[in-house]
Amino acid sequence: MIQHHAAPSRFTRAAITKTVAVSTVVLALVVAMITTAVQQPANAQPFAVAAAGLDPAQLGQWCVDRKARGTAGLTTRAKNWLDDCIAIFGAGLTPAPSGSPSSSVSASPSASPSPSPSASPSPSPSPSPSPPPSPGACPVSGTNIPGGADPWGGCWPGPGNVGVPAGTVLTAYTGPCTITAAGTVIEAKTVTCSTLDIRAANVIIRKSMLQDVDVTDANSAGASFTIEDSTVVNGARAECSCIGGHDFTVLRVEVRGGNRSAYCVSHCTIENSWLHGQQLEGAQHGSGLREEAFTTATHNVIVCDFPYYDDVTSLGCSADLTGYPDFAPIHDNTIHRNLFLATITSSFCAYGGASLGKPYSSDPLNATHQVFTENVFQRGSNGLCGYYGPMTDFDISRTGNVWSGNVWDNGGTVDAG
Repeated sequence: MIQHHAAPSRFTRAAITKTVAVSTVVLALVVAMITTAVQQPANAQPFAVAAAGLDPAQLGQWCVDRKARGTAGLTTRAKNWLDDCIAIFGAGLTPAPSGSPSSSVSASPSASPSPSPSASPSPSPSPSPSPPPSPGACPVSGTNIPGGADPWGGCWPGPGNVGVPAGTVLTAYTGPCTITAAGTVIEAKTVTCSTLDIRAANVIIRKSMLQDVDVTDANSAGASFTIEDSTVVNGARAECSCIGGHDFTVLRVEVRGGNRSAYCVSHCTIENSWLHGQQLEGAQHGSGLREEAFTTATHNVIVCDFPYYDDVTSLGCSADLTGYPDFAPIHDNTIHRNLFLATITSSFCAYGGASLGKPYSSDPLNATHQVFTENVFQRGSNGLCGYYGPMTDFDISRTGNVWSGNVWDNGGTVDAG
């Protein structure tokens, strides 16, 4: 199994908490609301932690965005807190066009620069995209959001166009949880194995719901698999990569939950898929996709949107896309036309492999042939995608590295950092 790496925290609450410039009366009300929320440990902790590091405008936007996602499952007290927050700080605001909530900053595993200002930089001219699809062509109205229009005349993966196709009749999977027969096909099944251990070549999983399942071929060098038109759902668990290993292909798949949606050790293709909704526990660091070598990720929506952090354990998101040389050099990865959703619970939206101080940082292969082209980065509530910016640890001077055509969702060129 792939071992989870818990990188050291590089933040403390004192280092990231902002001054909330409001009157004494409003401050007292905010403290009271947070205290009330914390008394509901089942689902209100995210509200309290998210509020702790935000200025009034950010807090108002966070509350508006959170309510827009629905309040099913929240306690009455948490719902009341949300309504009060919107009334005080969110009047007149509309939900941001993003699938991830606004919140405070999370721990992240590599050295960081000083915080950038929260104000959005002035957008520079952006490349002229293809016209968006005609109204109603995508399952979700809007542009550069999950299920909405992309810049090239198509639709981003999201609700309504990935996962188990509508109308598919599922039956219970009764086969083995360890697959040893080459060419095995699992189709239109509900799979509930805790781990679907692929130990054979050319296994296919199609039009299936994988509930609380970690799919991996990490235990067999000769294994390979394809998962397509399927849904993988996990809660918080000790380890969930949740599709991981090597020599795998992911097509039109929704991956929701777990601490890492997908982990490519080597030779993986991920296309037209939606990686989101991570669930963390303990001291886990989450990500949407972690790359090591020979990853090809094309036209996906990627985010790590776990909505809060814990300074004590350093639990929280690292980035939408991570790639740092803990276990192997990071190289030969092609990241093309993906949508990175804004996530200020992370320091950056993507890592480029050139992190210092890691076991393989000095390997000649590390941070080479890293290709990032025509990706779209959401600006989000602070205008920077991540808390500090869109990208870090990308070294344009290294062999084979390309940074080209990467843009903000609302216009302007994204620099490599």
